[in-house]
Amino acid sequence: MISDEQIPEIKKQLIEQIDKTFPFDKKEMAKKQVRDMNKDQLISFLKENGMIKDEDSSCPMCLIKEGKIPSTKLDENEKAIAILEINPISFGHTIVLPKEHITKPEDLPKEVKELVEKVSQKLKKLNPKDILIKSSNVLGHEIINLIPVYTNETENSERKKVTPEELKKTLEEINEKETPVKEEVKKSACIFCSIGNKEIPSINLEENKYSIAVLEINPISIGHTIIIPKKHIKNSGEIPSQSLTLAKQIARKIKSKLKPKEVLIYTENKFDHEIINVLPIYNDETKNSEKIKITKEELEEIKSKLEKKQPKPKERKPTKKEGKQKEDLSKLPKFPTRIP
Repeated sequence: MISDEQIPEIKKQLIEQIDKTFPFDKKEMAKKQVRDMNKDQLISFLKENGMIKDEDSSCPMCLIKEGKIPSTKLDENEKAIAILEINPISFGHTIVLPKEHITKPEDLPKEVKELVEKVSQKLKKLNPKDILIKSSNVLGHEIINLIPVYTNETENSERKKVTPEELKKTLEEINEKETPVKEEVKKSACIFCSIGNKEIPSINLEENKYSIAVLEINPISIGHTIIIPKKHIKNSGEIPSQSLTLAKQIARKIKSKLKPKEVLIYTENKFDHEIINVLPIYNDETKNSEKIKITKEELEEIKSKLEKKQPKPKERKPTKKEGKQKEDLSKLPKFPTRIP
């Protein structure tokens, strides 16, 4: 049952949903109705809207993962389930629910983060500019939103109402676009470890024993490269010096071949794996700048430019004057190689 302590949080979440989804002229009346509800009225409202059922007035998110509330499942593992948001901000908006009732983000198990990473890769097949990953607490249950960004969507953008049929079509499109991968890749817990082990295709530039340099598939600028330590490293202090050496080598090559104003090198933790970014600056780009769309063909072209060797300078033929001087010098008497 819903406890007295849960009621203020439930009302707060309902009011936030009203702010995001209701027409402007109906918001205030709806919010007042929610504020004025007593416990029984609130439970009745939640039941009428399919958020809880008579036999189990518990957390709606728990009911979803138990299958007691219908949902459109995209993926799952032993600790979490990924479903399509019924009021999405953008096409493909997905939420990841822990199967346990977790109230604090710091208590989320690693399996939740692993599923977020896996689903994020699936959503990239829809060709968004970026995937916005934001945690939130809905009715006392921690969830993680994965919002594909096509223009300038944020977690506060207006939500859309979609039908179950539309959600089914979205699911089909995501699954159709998904590229089959080797079975061993599916078992890998970390996407960057899979790239480092060459289990997942990437545009490789250089590598050494400890790390590999690949072109970023969602770059901030042309030539944006990431250095991935082959060992799963969670803290920047553990990155081997050889990885930084490789980053500097790539930075010099980018500076020479692509002619940016400067090259920014910085570390970043993505999906619990430390990487090094090598970011060319042409205008005023920063690590927080908007990412650009780029095709595989364009990435291959950038790789070709970076790998292209500088042509050797043509040997200049001596002028007639220089040739005569050389001839005159040849007529001088030869000196002994050793003085007695």
